[in-house]
Formats: sequence, C-alpha cells, structure tokens
Amino acid sequence: MSRVLAETKTTAAALHDDIRASKRGSMLATRSLSGYVHRHIDALFPDTLPCMSPKLSGSPPRLVVATTEVFPRLRTVHWSGFVTKGELANVLLTSCHVPWYFDGTPARRLAGTWHTDGGLLRIVPDVPDHIPVNVFPVPWVDKATTISPRWIRGFPISMAQLTRWVLLPPPDDMLDQFVVWGEQAAHAYVTAIPPTSR
Repeated sequence: MSRVLAETKTTAAALHDDIRASKRGSMLATRSLSGYVHRHIDALFPDTLPCMSPKLSGSPPRLVVATTEVFPRLRTVHWSGFVTKGELANVLLTSCHVPWYFDGTPARRLAGTWHTDGGLLRIVPDVPDHIPVNVFPVPWVDKATTISPRWIRGFPISMAQLTRWVLLPPPDDMLDQFVVWGEQAAHAYVTAIPPTSR
C-alpha cells in the first residue's frame, strides 16, 4: 500500500509541475497526461500480475476495469483476464480517457471499437460480485451498496473541489488524507452492512 501511495504522489507532483509549466490554466493543453499515466502504470505494476493468472472456477475476476464504448454503440464494457501488462495498461489508460483532455483525442481504440472513460454513463459502473467505491458523496447513489465519503460524518470536501481534483490532482497531504478517509469509509461500510446484504 505504501508503494502505491508513493507512486501516486510522484505522479501527482509530476502532473502538477507539467500542467503549471505548459498549460498556464488551459485545460486542453495537457497532451502529455496519457504519457505520464502510462509511465507510472508501467513502474507500479510488475511484469507478471496476479490478475493475469487463470481464474478459479466460479470465482469473480480479481480485477475488473470499466470503459465506455462510444462507437459503434454506447455502453459500459468490463475488462478482466488480461494476458499481458501492455494490454492491462492500454485498458487502464482508456478507463480514464476524458475526451480531448487526456491526450488531445476524443476516444481510444480497444478491440476494434472506440472507448472513453469508464464513468461516462455512470460515475461508478456496476460490476457483479464487487462493492463499488466512489470518491464522490453523491446522494443518488445508494449508501448501502457503495463505499463512499457518505459514510464519513461531516466529510469536509465540497463536490466542486472534488470535481476540480478529478482534472488536477490534489497536493500530497490531501492524497494522504484521502487514503485515511477511504479506510474509514470502508470500515464504516463493513461494520454497518451485513455480508449477506452486500
């Protein structure tokens, strides 16, 4: 966990520096965001991933990544069972592809179709046999089915600020605090919701 957090902080710092130097406030100039994210995915994940192992019969996949297919039809697509680290990286990059902002293009090509960010149709896509985690404390998402800041009494960050941080990562101390809040929300959820209701 500490390695993942350290890598996330490194990525956030690099993004802040690049955006300040090259954009001067213009959101459409972040053409290197995809490259940064790809380098950090490559550094963070080992060449042989546990999620690449053959799935146990009857068990849910260990890693599911959502993208939104935008052409030829509009739908959410779930990806799992990655064969190579490169395939995983490509799907992860596509899952956070905000059109034009991420790398200056409207969509990315996966398996012969065009895809963008996995949250385009739904902030947190439904995955069977998994508990969704959502950084936004939105009232229309059922608290009993999702781990989110709604489980934290008096959560102090506004929706407007959270939305800004979607496009420009927060400072390191705030990333640390989000890890703490995530643990608190997960603990509150598993304490309050019986396993049979999840």
